[in-house]
Amino acid sequence: MSLASTLTGMITGGLDMAFGGEPTKIALTPDDERATMPKIPFELQFNPESLKITRAQARTSTPVMGAQDRPADQNAAPQRSSTMQFTVYFDTYEERTSVYTKYIKTLEAFVGYDQGKHAPVMLVMTYGNFTNELTAMSALKCKLDNLDVEYTMFLKNGTPVRAKVGMTFRLGLTPEDQNALAQMNSPDHAKLVTLKRGHTLADVAAEEYDNPAEWRRIARANNIDDPMELEPGAKLIVPPILTGVR
Repeated sequence: MSLASTLTGMITGGLDMAFGGEPTKIALTPDDERATMPKIPFELQFNPESLKITRAQARTSTPVMGAQDRPADQNAAPQRSSTMQFTVYFDTYEERTSVYTKYIKTLEAFVGYDQGKHAPVMLVMTYGNFTNELTAMSALKCKLDNLDVEYTMFLKNGTPVRAKVGMTFRLGLTPEDQNALAQMNSPDHAKLVTLKRGHTLADVAAEEYDNPAEWRRIARANNIDDPMELEPGAKLIVPPILTGVR
């Protein structure tokens, strides 16, 4: 029996028994607008036997930037240090083709080894009911931080045909996603925002309170006498809306 057949019976069994029938496969899809990284799902050949998620207290992290990243990408590092880890296997022995070319090369691009980019790509992970239960968005936002590849079999000509791959992901939302989610809820706590070029206090109030008329609340909180004298990049406190308080 080949390793591929064995893995199909063993590795997919741990996580796939609950689904019945054809196993649901874990898929990773780039959430990236760069032309070199199209939004094509990358489906794992076999699901992991186990998957470990470590939740950590929210904290600010320093984004990792690549020279060719767009400005929006440079601030897109997840703001939570929670991680997900699992080990998977890839096998192309029966095809007599390179496991590196078919699978590992794509994973290397995800982790940042793609045409000089040194920042991992934002990914969305989908895995049926598993990701449905973990997040209301039916997918996990993550970045592939570490890729540990062990090649375990080669053809006589040196072509790698089997690999054991350990992956570590950072879980979290981009600042844009966090702001979008925040706007779906009533502001009930203070926030610190950065004034964008061309924006006024009314624009900030519209984004944060869904009401541009609330700009005076922000002006008072920041001791602003002349709202026309603000500079782009200024840090502004956006106070919570408290019932009956203006």
